[in-house]
Amino acid sequence: MTTLGDSLITYQIEDARVHAVETIADVTKINLPFGHLYGCDVETNGTNAFADGFQIRLVQLATETDAWVFRMDEPWQVNYVKSILADDTTSFCSYTDADTMFIWKGLGI
Repeated sequence: MTTLGDSLITYQIEDARVHAVETIADVTKINLPFGHLYGCDVETNGTNAFADGFQIRLVQLATETDAWVFRMDEPWQVNYVKSILADDTTSFCSYTDADTMFIWKGLGI
């Protein structure tokens, strides 16, 4: 584990790095430009996106070498993730169709 700057925590796992985004200053270290294909994983508090109290907890966006984990209880992180996923030139793929539903219902994209 290493820390980049004051707060961004990075875990090196073989050829990949996982970054836990913590502060607004960490955004300057994120390399997720528009117009690319990203892997997307969503962690929620349940499996029914239409249930009362449904919430997205985490969203992970990944390239071939880096994964960025965003907390959805931080409004600025929600806005950052939404700006990337709502961009018409950006695409994402996911392991499960449920993640697509969660993005649509939980983030309105």
